[in-house]
Amino acid sequence: MYRENEGPNEPHGERIATLERQMQDLMGNGQPGRIRELENTVNGHNKLIWIASGVLVAGQVLLVLLHFFSPVVAKLPINP
Repeated sequence: MYRENEGPNEPHGERIATLERQMQDLMGNGQPGRIRELENTVNGHNKLIWIASGVLVAGQVLLVLLHFFSPVVAKLPINP
């Protein structure tokens, strides 16, 4: 619970200052903090997953249409 150089008798001001520094590191002090950067990374991955899903669905639709129309195309007379 306590670091090596800390103890229950450490002044509360130093502990509060440490917590404030850690919160600024996480939340940011005018600049994006670690939490905001993590949110942006997760949003980017979600966007990539949706794009990949859309490409896969489009490919599947193309394969189904090709499979459906291939017998029709094969039966068409070709006059060169």
